[in-house]
Amino acid sequence: MVGRDTNDKAERKAFQLLQQAKKTGNKKLGFLPASSNSLEDRAELFSDAGNQFKIAQKWERAGEAFLEAANAYTKAKSGVIANQMFNNAANCFKQVPGGSDQAASCFERAAQAALDAGQFFKAAKLYKEIGEFYEKAGDNRKALDNYSEAANYYIAEGQEQNANSAKLKAAPLQALEGQPLLSIQTFEEVARSSADNNLTKYSARGYLMRALIVALTIPDVELATSNLSEYRELDPNLPGSREDQLMEKLVQAAQEEDEEGWAQACADHDARARLDRWMTTMLLRGKEKIESGGMADDSLPAAQPAHELGEGDEDEEFVNDDVL
Repeated sequence: MVGRDTNDKAERKAFQLLQQAKKTGNKKLGFLPASSNSLEDRAELFSDAGNQFKIAQKWERAGEAFLEAANAYTKAKSGVIANQMFNNAANCFKQVPGGSDQAASCFERAAQAALDAGQFFKAAKLYKEIGEFYEKAGDNRKALDNYSEAANYYIAEGQEQNANSAKLKAAPLQALEGQPLLSIQTFEEVARSSADNNLTKYSARGYLMRALIVALTIPDVELATSNLSEYRELDPNLPGSREDQLMEKLVQAAQEEDEEGWAQACADHDARARLDRWMTTMLLRGKEKIESGGMADDSLPAAQPAHELGEGDEDEEFVNDDVL
């Protein structure tokens, strides 16, 4: 009962603040627009109303109030605070059934506000969050666009490791969405960066393994064979590793179109390091190519959205040599 009373009280207060906000910041002197101070007063009232709606758990109204606050702060040229208000609005709309489009729009406006304020690191972080939002919603194309934006702005800020994190979000989706060569390139870029860093050098072989598997699902056995030799030179930790053993067995099975050899290589690796969903999907594609005699052609299988990969563990972050 106490909780309900508190919610009711907060909701009443929120409506009062909304009324005050609507009367504030709209007054003009002749043809002059409202001043920045009055706009900021208006924005603060909308923000306070949003907080009260949050207390009352009225998420849609809270999102709308924060959005009004963001718009007012934008007009007042207060981009930093506008960024936070758009972000607040997005997080509220996420709680609303069917509010995903509004949430995505607010996240995107938050990222733009961050850019306008010169906060490139903040914008990069938001673009990555937007990418994760779209990926969860099953829109891989938009997820890829935002992961790419995140990587670019991280690079602009000299944040190589954060850029790599965004690239590793993009690379698996590129493979699933019919962009295998771009996926290979992205995995290789991160592998090279990781191999040159003492803290991440043992991760490189996992990224190279994924790049080679993508090549085999094109299918391009010649490319995979050539790349395996290059990868062994690129990463001194690769030769003899479990990733190297899997790659060698897969290339051999692909060359010989040996379905059983391919399946056994996958089973042996899975027994040592459980395969995640993306790896399982890509390896199944390779197996299907062998079954159909497709290792001789260069046609691509239809892309499978990440949200349709089936049951299994959540995809892991590729941040150390225990990835697989």
